[in-house]
Amino acid sequence: MTRQVEVVYEAGLLRPLEPLPFRDRQHLTVTVTDESPGRRTFNNREREQQWLRTHGAGHAGDWVALDGDRLVAHGKNGREVLEQAWSDGIQEPLVIRIPDEPELPFGGW
Repeated sequence: MTRQVEVVYEAGLLRPLEPLPFRDRQHLTVTVTDESPGRRTFNNREREQQWLRTHGAGHAGDWVALDGDRLVAHGKNGREVLEQAWSDGIQEPLVIRIPDEPELPFGGW
């Protein structure tokens, strides 16, 4: 049987996030990747953040849909951009509007 399961790494051990149908101490072959396909968290959007820093100014005023460091869609309507990304098979794109003007730095009091 072949299964793909999501796990969390804690204290040197891989712990599955769902129950598995294996016997205690059963030997298994495991393939590990550090990015779960189709499921991302805020903390692992580094490639999208880098793309925004590098290319964001060129899309000021537009909505963009990113998959990693790849621009999937862009335009003036956020919903249309999201639907275009979905139609291209991207399940969870980062969809964000690039401001027309960069934010001013905060000087504090």
